[in-house]
Amino acid sequence: MSELLESVHWSVYDLVTRHFLASLSGDCVIEKTDAVFTIGGSERFHSKAKRLLEEGFTQIQPWLKPRDVELPSGLTVGQ
Repeated sequence: MSELLESVHWSVYDLVTRHFLASLSGDCVIEKTDAVFTIGGSERFHSKAKRLLEEGFTQIQPWLKPRDVELPSGLTVGQ
């Protein structure tokens, strides 16, 4: 029981400490891209992508780090 309580105390301490340090850290910078495709003049498709540029506070709170999402390969403007 003592070890479990110590584990819970440590988890709370770790969470509070990381939250405090993250509040003093820089922002997480994300690049977002939206692509709209029109096929045949009437069908519209949307695709979104995001990429992490600067980790910022997510270095301290990695569970908040967003995952990169890429656009389908081979897309060019005006294609």
